[in-house]
Amino acid sequence: MISKESLEKFKELYKKEFGEELSDQVALDKATRLLNLYRAVYAPDLIEREASKKEPIKATNKSRKSPK
Repeated sequence: MISKESLEKFKELYKKEFGEELSDQVALDKATRLLNLYRAVYAPDLIEREASKKEPIKATNKSRKSPK
């Protein structure tokens, strides 16, 4: 869900970039599509990064030899 505030910001940015004012419905459709694209492209990478952060560090049981 896109907040009203975010939708208004999207409409401002769109008008600035493309010189076209959008209705709330058209802006919501375009913003939703953009958000879905972002999630499709970046979400798998973000999920992978989060998963790698949560993996426990494996301890080794190798004993160290003292220097002679």
